Amino acid sequence: MKKIKFAVLGPGRIAEIVLNAIKEKVDFTYYAVASRDINRATSFMNKHGFSKAYGSYEELYRDELVDLIYIATPHAFHYEQMKECIIHKKHVICEKPFTINATQTEEVLSLANKNKVLVAEALMTAYLPSRNVIKNILDSKEIGDLISYNGVFAYPLMHVERVVTKSLGGGTLLDIGIYPLYFAISMFGTNFEIKDIQIKQLNDIDSSTSFNLYYPNGFRANIYTSIEEDKGAYGDVFGTNGRIHIENICRPSKIIIYDQFGNVKRSISFENGYEYEFQAVLNALTNGKLECPEMTQKDTLFLMKTTDKILNKMV
Repeated sequence: MKKIKFAVLGPGRIAEIVLNAIKEKVDFTYYAVASRDINRATSFMNKHGFSKAYGSYEELYRDELVDLIYIATPHAFHYEQMKECIIHKKHVICEKPFTINATQTEEVLSLANKNKVLVAEALMTAYLPSRNVIKNILDSKEIGDLISYNGVFAYPLMHVERVVTKSLGGGTLLDIGIYPLYFAISMFGTNFEIKDIQIKQLNDIDSSTSFNLYYPNGFRANIYTSIEEDKGAYGDVFGTNGRIHIENICRPSKIIIYDQFGNVKRSISFENGYEYEFQAVLNALTNGKLECPEMTQKDTLFLMKTTDKILNKMV
């Protein structure tokens, strides 16, 4: 099978970090880069060993040799850019959040299915090996029956334009709160009620958001996210016989398992990397699949519908 010709749309800071992580690990043909600034595209092309640079996105869409496009632009542009990719029969891996609301997500997924192309959300947490390790520990009842989860991602990002600007898809929940929320959904399921929503608004975005997910069995997930405060990124899962502490809720670097008395039983460290999500897309395409089992279309849509329900509480 021919190697997948990979392209980058939006060679900014995120794309730079990603390419540094994957170019020696994921077996693509690193083919093209597109920016609205040809100098930026050319610089990125030369630095990372791509073959072509385009000074417009339209040129990239029209290049018939491109197989897969990685979209790394601000959130608000994902919807239109994915549609253009799909119409031009390009597979897509798009940075999170997939779009800025569920209506857009439904339209993109429907269009992708109609055109028989793969679209995947690049939400790192879904693809990392740590996900299954943590899930297996919870299912094993090593910490007993589950009682609650506290997920926090609070980091000062008020200086970042795309985070504080509504027209760019800004706001804390879509930018960083999506990680502790996704962790809850992936670990504890989708059968919950969202309650106790508290949103602090800055102009027309949410600068801090907290809410609780109540499950029928009495389990509760408490989530807090902020772009004003520095409280870290972590999770704690409490059970009847202990607790699991997760360091870095978006890309777990280490988990510490405690017994019911607060004594450390053991810890597990993880290697993290962006290569997992791109390798998952490559595996899917190699096997003729149009979605990644690690982050399915259903997962992406449910996550977006949940953020909609929360953000709709903003006045």
